[in-house]
Amino acid sequence: MNEIKAGRARDVALIADTAADVRDVMIENESGVLAASRAEGMKVKYQPSRRSVTWPDYGAQATAFSAEDPEQTRGYQHDLGWADEIRSWKRGKSAWDNLMLTMRLGSRPRLIATTTPLPLRWIRELLEDPGTAITRGSTIDNLANLSPLFRETILKRYEGTRLWTQEVEGQMIEDVEGALWNREIIETTRIKPTDEKPLPDFVRCAVGVDPPGSVENECGIVAAGLDAEGHIYATLDYSAKGLPPEWAARAASCFAQSRADRIVAETNYGGDMVVATIQVVSPTIPIRKVTATRGKAIRAEPVAALWEQGRGHIVDVLPELEDEMCNWTPGSPDSPNRLDALVWAVTYLNPARGGVQVARA
Repeated sequence: MNEIKAGRARDVALIADTAADVRDVMIENESGVLAASRAEGMKVKYQPSRRSVTWPDYGAQATAFSAEDPEQTRGYQHDLGWADEIRSWKRGKSAWDNLMLTMRLGSRPRLIATTTPLPLRWIRELLEDPGTAITRGSTIDNLANLSPLFRETILKRYEGTRLWTQEVEGQMIEDVEGALWNREIIETTRIKPTDEKPLPDFVRCAVGVDPPGSVENECGIVAAGLDAEGHIYATLDYSAKGLPPEWAARAASCFAQSRADRIVAETNYGGDMVVATIQVVSPTIPIRKVTATRGKAIRAEPVAALWEQGRGHIVDVLPELEDEMCNWTPGSPDSPNRLDALVWAVTYLNPARGGVQVARA
């Protein structure tokens, strides 16, 4: 708002991943440009049909764009731009480059990007550009404005994790050398359903369950669907620690929520106990037992290949599953329960993608 008041901004670009994101977050949100303008005592007019926000007293206007259509900015020119959550832009590099070409008005056109950092190649290049000024902020700096429940539960849960470093501290987490997935693959294949672009109908859907070896470990519970084109979608992550009746109840809930065809449960170490525990909670759930005959890496590699081919997708955000996908390396002694659960589900949905023996429960 200061740039508009000072007369340094007359033609402003507002851009996010989708048109809905620009409208709901950047413009109409309680911390968006409308609220910020009114807090400064500035007259402001929003015309959704024209994708425009105007400040009549200052002769300034802003135009809303969607990064889903990188060509949308062609023909425009700006002296200031705000690009929000560039990490989530599916066509990020193309949208950013086209937007940069519009920054040609005034003596010092500037483009501001607000985002949680991810090690995407084009974002790395942007950070390394000598013309880029970097300002970092932490969620901790804003604690006074956050819900006490958020502070006491959400932040406490993730403190000390890689997710904390990225989402709370705003630090870029580098990819783990040798991991089967990386952050760029996860981001470029991510699916965010909208009313205009809903998820496709699934031919089959399964919930993978990887039982824990002890109550100190998590039970992996991940739902995935297969569409008619052979694409895999990881939709839900219900993984949690707990006693067998507790994780069995969560597996049953995940089955119901995802409208799955069946649960696919590893029985290497739990045997029929795993099946019996789930059926105590819900006797009618179809369960398929799987027994691993190969190592984790051999089972996971063909599943990772689906993401490399652009045929594997995370739906919305499943942060803890994504961390296991991007952090686990073949040969590691760690047991990635969420990743294993995903592999079991995908192997059932696409049998050519795994190394398991499947038996009816």
